Amino acid sequence: MGSVFSLDPLYSYISSFLNPQMPPRRDPGFTFPPELTQLIQQQNTLMQLLVQNQNQGNNNNNPPPPPPVDHLARFLRLNPPVFSSSTEPIVADDWLRKTARELTTAGCTDAEKVKFAAHQLEGPAASWWENFTATFPVDTITWDQFQQAFQTAHVSARGRNYDLSKHQLLPVPILSIPDDNKELPESHFPHDRGSLLLR
Repeated sequence: MGSVFSLDPLYSYISSFLNPQMPPRRDPGFTFPPELTQLIQQQNTLMQLLVQNQNQGNNNNNPPPPPPVDHLARFLRLNPPVFSSSTEPIVADDWLRKTARELTTAGCTDAEKVKFAAHQLEGPAASWWENFTATFPVDTITWDQFQQAFQTAHVSARGRNYDLSKHQLLPVPILSIPDDNKELPESHFPHDRGSLLLR
């Protein structure tokens, strides 16, 4: 028959993993130095505080605050118009309305609206703004005050000086038509028929 194989060494090797020996016990008279004991107590206290804070944070179930939003970048991505000056009051009024709409779309606060709208002023309008803020500090100006001051300076003043005579209608004669269906004499038409339209 074959050779006899002993399992005793293998058994003792495996049993050493299954039944590990305990480390030797400390001397019963051993004490930690007082500094080390104090340090261990401080660490235990700190760990308890950390666990309490973590548990309180998890009980709130509050999501973390959203990252800050860059409203100026949002506003500028809308390609807002720039205003310098215009002889037509409607151009200034359109600029103000479009800028206000885009500032609202970008989610700007009133203080941001003032600063960002002023950012879009150039040339004479920028000079007006610099003079205006020399009298009224920019941090105290509300959006409504900005709009009112802009309209006064660029819309209303131009509107008062605007020449409306170019767009006035000419008087239209009132015609009476005789009953006999005769043609009307030319005296009933003081202006030629084309002059009834806008000049």
